[in-house]
Amino acid sequence: MVMDSWPSIVTTFGGVTSAANGLHNLYCGLSTLAAGWFPTAKASIVAGACVGAAGFGSMGAMFGVGAGFISASAGLAYFIHVLAQMNTENPPCHAPQQGTADAQAYPSPDWLSLRVLNWAVIGRVGSGKSTFINTIRCLKANDPSAAAVGVGHTTTQPRPYNLNGRMTEMASNMARIWDLPGAGTKQWPCASYIRDAGLRYFDGVVFVTSGAFSEVDLNLIQQLLAFKVPYYIVRNKVDQDVANNLEDNGVGVNDTLSEIRQELLHNGCDPLRTFLISAKHPDSDHYDFGLLIRTMALDVSSIRGQLREFQNASFTSTAEALAAATTRSSPSVSW
Repeated sequence: MVMDSWPSIVTTFGGVTSAANGLHNLYCGLSTLAAGWFPTAKASIVAGACVGAAGFGSMGAMFGVGAGFISASAGLAYFIHVLAQMNTENPPCHAPQQGTADAQAYPSPDWLSLRVLNWAVIGRVGSGKSTFINTIRCLKANDPSAAAVGVGHTTTQPRPYNLNGRMTEMASNMARIWDLPGAGTKQWPCASYIRDAGLRYFDGVVFVTSGAFSEVDLNLIQQLLAFKVPYYIVRNKVDQDVANNLEDNGVGVNDTLSEIRQELLHNGCDPLRTFLISAKHPDSDHYDFGLLIRTMALDVSSIRGQLREFQNASFTSTAEALAAATTRSSPSVSW
């Protein structure tokens, strides 16, 4: 399916509402299951699955779309559902506490507001970082408010992007997607990048790559792990790798994706925090775009700790319950 159909989730309010309510019940059931309340969990999971399926089923019938679009849409719907219920009176739980020596060593940047949810996106030129930002905002490259795409567009200063249109209203204008400069330049040296970019104050950091993962990025990830900041390794443009490997070597999609995962694992990337996507084709059922968005929602629910279904469950136990109910496990890193 082409990108033109992807933004339709934002305007299909009936399907989105039903799906979000179903996902709310589903995730609540999974969280309850993790806590050991099996009868309640079973009821919530069944209700969530039925309501969510009805919502996304109506969307699928309306637009003639397949499982990939439904999966990606489910992730986005739950992402918006989480954002709409977040309370941002307090910063992320991993951020340095105000007035401490830690906060003095790692001050919050003046340009970053902690009264909203913030995700940083980092990637080299040509990785598809801007396309990823536009996709998560349900925009195409030629939309007036879209992030500029092309090899000539190098990020030199942090730039925030709001969600788009009705998404902003449904999420109560609570989210910012930040396009950040990469580490390793004169203005943004590696040694002080975590501090200069304020990464400890973000709700999550997305590393976008379309090839081999750099040592600079891996070093940043190790630091984020130490500071308990959620991160996401996003291997973009896998659709091109799949097409090329099929044409050149006759290798199918699943084998190609397995090769890419093995390469990333060999380079030190945690498979539970690694997502293979095509930002131009988020609806493909072969890739992980829907899982990525759901994982971001699950993480922010844990680190902000405001949704009722997550208040009595640790990130690890909730993630393990989700992993048991999905075809591919969600991250089980304990933040």
